[in-house]
Amino acid sequence: MDRSTAPGRRRTEEIHIHLEGHFTRETSVSVLLGILLSVLAVTIGVSTAPADELPLAVREYQKSVAEDRAKLERDPDLPQFHFTAPRGSLGDPNGLLHYRGRYHLFYQHNPVWPKEGPVHWGHAVSEDLLHWQDWPIALTPTPKGPDKDGCYSGCAVIDTDGTPTLIYTGISPQVQCLATSKDLATWTKYDRNPVLANPGIGESILGWRDPYVWREGDEWCMTISSGITDKGGAALLYRAKDLRGPWTYMNPLFVCREWLIDSPYHPNFECVSFVPLGDKWLLVASAEHRQRAFWFIGDYRDGRFTPETSGPLDGNLHTYPATFYAPQVFRDAKGRVLMFGWLRDIRSRPDLGYSGAMSLPRELTLRKDGRLGMAPVAETEKLRDRHWRFETRTLTQAGMSDALKDVRGKCLEILAEVEPGKAEAIVLRVLVAPRDGEKPRQETTITVHGFPLREVSIGRGQASRSPGVASGDVAHRFDRLSDEKMLRLHVFVDRSVVEVFVNGRCCVTARVYPSNEDAVGIDLQTRGGDATLRSLDVWTLRSTLRADRQKITK
Repeated sequence: MDRSTAPGRRRTEEIHIHLEGHFTRETSVSVLLGILLSVLAVTIGVSTAPADELPLAVREYQKSVAEDRAKLERDPDLPQFHFTAPRGSLGDPNGLLHYRGRYHLFYQHNPVWPKEGPVHWGHAVSEDLLHWQDWPIALTPTPKGPDKDGCYSGCAVIDTDGTPTLIYTGISPQVQCLATSKDLATWTKYDRNPVLANPGIGESILGWRDPYVWREGDEWCMTISSGITDKGGAALLYRAKDLRGPWTYMNPLFVCREWLIDSPYHPNFECVSFVPLGDKWLLVASAEHRQRAFWFIGDYRDGRFTPETSGPLDGNLHTYPATFYAPQVFRDAKGRVLMFGWLRDIRSRPDLGYSGAMSLPRELTLRKDGRLGMAPVAETEKLRDRHWRFETRTLTQAGMSDALKDVRGKCLEILAEVEPGKAEAIVLRVLVAPRDGEKPRQETTITVHGFPLREVSIGRGQASRSPGVASGDVAHRFDRLSDEKMLRLHVFVDRSVVEVFVNGRCCVTARVYPSNEDAVGIDLQTRGGDATLRSLDVWTLRSTLRADRQKITK
């Protein structure tokens, strides 16, 4: 994808692999068969066995970055429970993997940022998706090798013999490469890389990267993100008996033609993920020309994906690059379909030594209406600390500032259930600072417009007093549902990150930089009429940094 907005790289890519993806070509056979095969894959690669002793390479790497981690704490806007790299830039999540009781998060990484440098694969490990441990850089460009100009996005799989394997893109030209490991701490590149160097499609294409692999019967399947000139963004399908090849081009898995109206831009997919979801299949793609991520749900049959419903991920109204981009999807050993995304920094602070953060992990589900549902993973409840609860009351335009005067924090979880009544909008203000003379009050404003639900926005016009920070609103518009009578807001505030889950239908994310120790208040009010607040729960959230960062509980 075009990562011109990402620090220290021309472009970043990602891709993930579906570990327990032993599925048949014919989804019509039975969902039960898919589940059975998924369980089989768990037995070969997604074990929940206790973690082994940490490899020496991991211990040495943690020592080498300990001082860098400590330096990050000088940033008052450093996220406390969203993962960041120990130094340099962080981009797309790559190779998401749940293996032997540990979650592995690889990511696009320039360790020398803000200096220019080729893209590497960073690596972090967790047992609970919250407390992340730095592991050694997994992939580094090889001089004169097929990945000499960068190790771009790819996926992680467990091979049929139990070997952890990374498949990724090298560029100049774009080719697909492979690396393996015995302990997931040190990786050895295949000596005959690339494993696939020819697209084989016979048509003009715009890009060819981000492999995403799953097992299907006795074959491996791989999609590569692309765009077919004058046809649309595409996911190209390949098959092989062995991960090392030979790989055979089959056909386009999916071509999205609807964006051709965006001329003179040519639509190009990147970071495609493809997994079963309920009795359907989910395809997630990032649109390079729009710098947005989108989801598609439909049927997969005879090597072709036919979408039935689709929509944007994390905002669809703003015109500048989205905060949330290049997501990757995978299934864990619990059977959950989870997603991480890259949260761009929207400020210019190279002096801080790091850039980018990872979203909270989101659990994806298939709703009864055939559309995508999402929620924060249940593990986030482990971070809850001090708790305030407010019961049923009338919610007015005057707000709840008096009732909420003691509710304060820069790291908060907020869960509000509201009957909109006659209100035209519900407004939640977070990171609120006291008024400073005649200046507008510093705050980040979350507004839900129209009922049945029509639109949610995060207003950043007064969110920061720091120079060089983007201040435009982030907004998402919904397809209205006539039976949607209640509003359920589930909000996570983590200093410079605000993630807003709405009615289990979407999440909207913004980066904000209050850089103000007094910006800790919240308020809840209406516009255009009264509403009924059924419940409001607020928790302060504990940090996952410092000692927790380099410790995995056995």
